[in-house]
Amino acid sequence: MGDIIRYKEDGYIYFVTTNTYSRKEIFKNQRACEFLRSIISYYRFVCKFKLYSYCIMPEHLHMIIQTLSKQYDISTIMKEIKGTFAREYNILTRKGGEIWQWKFYDSVIKDESDLMTKINYTFENPVRKGMVKNATEYEFSSAKSYLLNEKDYITDVYQL
Repeated sequence: MGDIIRYKEDGYIYFVTTNTYSRKEIFKNQRACEFLRSIISYYRFVCKFKLYSYCIMPEHLHMIIQTLSKQYDISTIMKEIKGTFAREYNILTRKGGEIWQWKFYDSVIKDESDLMTKINYTFENPVRKGMVKNATEYEFSSAKSYLLNEKDYITDVYQL
């Protein structure tokens, strides 16, 4: 099977999903979630992108990213986040092996309505999975930034 061809344009907003290798529930561990969130935050500045929404689930990650630089397209951003997390996580846990599936899935956000639908989808993911009753109860998402107006250090709240 060939490589996925991605439409790369700075300024586009992407809904991104990536899964752990063999759907292993690495992110049931709070420290792993905190570590991933810190890496995403770091690369927001290095790769110059906006993060409008995220949700770290036990075996996958959703993000809504707006690329702002031709130098750092969506593929480069995901390679940096996933690669850094995998290398450092294996060192910290003194384990080896695959952390992420090779590919990730992305779709370009069509308009503000599509964006808000995808943002709400990320919030409601832990609720749909029965992990919490209310999206704002889940610590590893940007739900509180939007729904409770609580600022965090990682989310760029999209203003309509």
